[in-house]
Amino acid sequence: MTISIFMLSLSVTAQAPRRGAFAWHAILDFEESASKEELFDLLLAELFFSADFGFKAKDIQYSTAGIPEIGDQPLFMAQGEIIPTANFLDFAIIGGGFFKIQTPDGIKFTRNGNFRLNAQNLVVTEEGHALVPSLQIDRADVPLLTMDASGKTLQLVKDGMVRDLYDFELYLPSDVENGVLTENKDGFFLFADSSRTSSDYQIQSRSLELSTVKVERILARLSDLLFKIKQENPQGDYDFRFYMLDHLLKSQLQMGQTAQSIKRFSDLVKGVAPLMLFDQETANDINA
Repeated sequence: MTISIFMLSLSVTAQAPRRGAFAWHAILDFEESASKEELFDLLLAELFFSADFGFKAKDIQYSTAGIPEIGDQPLFMAQGEIIPTANFLDFAIIGGGFFKIQTPDGIKFTRNGNFRLNAQNLVVTEEGHALVPSLQIDRADVPLLTMDASGKTLQLVKDGMVRDLYDFELYLPSDVENGVLTENKDGFFLFADSSRTSSDYQIQSRSLELSTVKVERILARLSDLLFKIKQENPQGDYDFRFYMLDHLLKSQLQMGQTAQSIKRFSDLVKGVAPLMLFDQETANDINA
């Protein structure tokens, strides 16, 4: 199967410790003549990232002909639902802007505020990438953290004293008004120019922003598309894909919107997605 302008692949990289992580490249164009199998894989990639906090959905919709189309611009500035958590190092962005992250491949950006401490007590992402500017916190002080009234400064309340600990600096790409995303890979955003800082935002602690992917809608579209594929080629073996779609839909409906349940659903999707791809050559590479 060949996708001339958009390429969906699976890779195991140092930046993506989860086995079978999708490497997502920005969609520059998408021909309507693309096969239903290719469209299935693109929708599946969207589902793959759906449980990643702060992830922004692609503009996937049905055309008048009833065929799913993939928009060439993501809706990455849309505000996702904010949910409370018990982690003092969870931060949700309300408004515009992105956290700046230092990775081995250079600076990247994310709205996923699910942070933790590494061995050096630096605040890092789940993958171990440090927040920029760096923030170092004594582990004993973590439960004493709070946000100031502006929602931009992290404070430490200790021994009756309030100390400003960290001023968040959120960033915007220069072309943010046009909604252009240079690339989205492994849940991070890449900007061609990130020189501008954001001022229109607040940080809400012990909270996370959900992705803007509508999981039920993606699952329904996958199921509808798979049914059409089977109609066109009834000799194919699609039972496993139908079973997994039904299983994922029921699991998603049973799980609440908590950080823990979302992570469980994410692990479930990431475990079965490589097996559901129509690009079997890529899936076989991952499972080798």
